[in-house]
Amino acid sequence: MRLPAILCAVSMVTATAHAQEWPRLPDGRVLITVRGVTLAFPADGPDRHDVRFNTRKRNMELGQVIDSPEKARRFFVKNDVLTITIPNLHNRTGLFLGRFDRKKLFNFVFSVGFDSASLANCRAWLDTFDRYRKRLVNEHVPVDANGWAEFANLKPPPRWFYVRSRDLAGLPKQFDSFVCNSFGSCVATTCVSQKVSFLYRFSRNFHKRETWRNVVNSAANVFRFLFDYAAKEKGDVRDLYLVALMDPNDGTPDAKAARAAHVWVEGARDVMRMLDSSRRISAHTRPNSTSCGREQRWIRVLEEKSKMRRIL
Repeated sequence: MRLPAILCAVSMVTATAHAQEWPRLPDGRVLITVRGVTLAFPADGPDRHDVRFNTRKRNMELGQVIDSPEKARRFFVKNDVLTITIPNLHNRTGLFLGRFDRKKLFNFVFSVGFDSASLANCRAWLDTFDRYRKRLVNEHVPVDANGWAEFANLKPPPRWFYVRSRDLAGLPKQFDSFVCNSFGSCVATTCVSQKVSFLYRFSRNFHKRETWRNVVNSAANVFRFLFDYAAKEKGDVRDLYLVALMDPNDGTPDAKAARAAHVWVEGARDVMRMLDSSRRISAHTRPNSTSCGREQRWIRVLEEKSKMRRIL
């Protein structure tokens, strides 16, 4: 008579354990949510040991975070200071993060910060780079072939600042602005949102200035892999919609479609206020049927999100 109860108990424990696991993408990568921000990481390979979730006193390796999700969640919550260090170590084999050529990212270190100090740091650097960008534009400072202007601050410790005249589409502000020291170490720091900052470090002794376009492209690919890929793979269109509206410089097709749908729906809502509720919007006010596939998807999302009734 006890067998059904035992089987039921076992199934409940199994279901609970399964519910606590990190979700996985079809290719096996793990989606780890830290303080409301979801990042994608490989489940296997040397990065399980190299990627560290750091606090003032302790750290957890990526492998530990994957294998012990409940312990990791408690770890994320109870520590004020929290950063993720993602180094590309030179003595590792295989692809970096299971995706990228390690040689192209030689000597790179990436970092994701979730604490107030990291966010204050990224905001301070954005202010600094904004000032240099204004000087670049107003003082007609010469730029190199790739668009970077150099500003030298030779007071000890000497530093060199590199900025371009505008931000890159689809990336956080000043993603391609660097500060370098006399040892050749260069750092780019940016605020991804009010919750998280992103930093990447490289050496200009290995990555010469004429190759910095490739440096930025490689760093951008890692950034998208960590931050954007998870939402897109899950099909979390609401997250993408919010990102698209927060970043007007995002030039990706999804972001453009989201903004187009947003403009159309907001206009439609204004019209609906003026029209009798029984009337329908005429066909000529709708998006072009030959090019509105993406817009229609976003319109459906916006309708659901705002609880407005269907008018199509």
